[in-house]
Amino acid sequence: MPCWRARVVVRSALCAASLLWWSPLGAQQLIERVVARVNGIPITLSDVNAAVALGLVDGPSGGDPVPAATAQLVDRQLMLAEVARFAPPDPDSAAIDAEVGRRKARIGARWNEVTAATGLDEERLREIAREVLLIQLYLDDRFGLAQQVGDAEVERRSEEHTSELQSRLH
Repeated sequence: MPCWRARVVVRSALCAASLLWWSPLGAQQLIERVVARVNGIPITLSDVNAAVALGLVDGPSGGDPVPAATAQLVDRQLMLAEVARFAPPDPDSAAIDAEVGRRKARIGARWNEVTAATGLDEERLREIAREVLLIQLYLDDRFGLAQQVGDAEVERRSEEHTSELQSRLH
């Protein structure tokens, strides 16, 4: 092959390669924004928006809810990792249904808008409800239920211990 033909072939190959290399870059589109990663699990902006809409996290009353909601979702993901270590039994279906109902009621008429904006569907909502219940079960099991004591109970126990302490003094 003559030298000029080799140069044409090489130049043509280089042009074709550069076109193939640069053309996908121009067609790139941002699909989702990852705002955090916890143990390799991404938390996306859609996750944050869905969590705010569902009431899983508390956003500030004014301003951008993303930073505060992201921090709370990171904490939630860490709790789920801790829950997974102890593997509590799955909540029953009725409890999950009730939790799904509470979350849907919070969204109300905006259900279609929220699902379109965040990609949330029934299956994911059930999984979120299951996770909420698992975290509650874990916290109740690990740290016990807080019990409210009435004034009458406080007074009764105070009298018992006062009498006991007085008898020890005499």
